[in-house]
Order: sequence, then C-alpha cells, then structure tokens
Amino acid sequence: MKVRGGMLLAQALKEKGVARVFALIGGFYNPALEGFMECGVPVINAPSEPSMSVRQATSPLLSGRRDSNATWRSPCSIAVTGKQGSK
Repeated sequence: MKVRGGMLLAQALKEKGVARVFALIGGFYNPALEGFMECGVPVINAPSEPSMSVRQATSPLLSGRRDSNATWRSPCSIAVTGKQGSK
C-alpha cells in the first residue's frame, strides 16, 4: 500500500495532539484531507481567512476543550495552536 504525503502530514499532526484542522479547502488540500479523514481528524472548512481565524480562536471556548488545533492557510503555512501533546 502506498502512503501519500497527506497521510504522513495527518499522522504527524495527530501525534502532536492536533484535535481538528481549520482550512480553506481547495484542490491542493485533497491528499491531506484524505489523510485527515483516514486518521479521524475533523477538518472544519471556512469560506475566508478571517472566518477561519475566528472559528479557530473560538473553538476551545465553544467546545470546552483546550487541545491543539491546526490552521492551514496555504500549501506552505500550517499554524498549530493550543496545548501541545494533548490526547
């Protein structure tokens, strides 16, 4: 079985304790989206960068969980916030 780069990314972020990913979903995200789906990491789509930032910032407040989130703004930019290594 071939392992795609998106699966490696998803596994690495999950091992670091990332509980969910916020992204502006587009064509170049598809391999990573497949990896997140296979690893059981939810992906929250946002229509714009400002709304993605608000969703990412308010997620711990609304969920009551202080785990890590990843915000994916472009193919080269992933920001991980929150408590690292939480399970």
